[in-house]
Amino acid sequence: MLVAYVLSIHLQPHDFRPGARSGQVARDVSESRRFSIRAHKQTDDEFGTLVDGFNGMLSELERRDLNLRMYQNELEKRVRERTVSLDQPSPMRRRRASAPRAPAREERISGAHEP
Repeated sequence: MLVAYVLSIHLQPHDFRPGARSGQVARDVSESRRFSIRAHKQTDDEFGTLVDGFNGMLSELERRDLNLRMYQNELEKRVRERTVSLDQPSPMRRRRASAPRAPAREERISGAHEP
């Protein structure tokens, strides 16, 4: 029984530590939203395969997050440029502003009744 206990103590960290470390990496990524964090592969067994897959998903998320930030920055730049162009009077608006203004309808009607 003592031998089984000693063996279980020595085998337990080997079997469960990679899963616990990967779980910690998952929590860190989730809390920080930093997709550049990677889990460290320690074995070439099922846990190693799991870590490789997990790191692959993190790489894909990191790439997509970077692309989204680039598209967002480009869109914000376009909005700023468009806002500036809308704030500047166009040649058509400048011509309208400088053209003599026709009397308003009320002015024409009230002027028609005057002697």
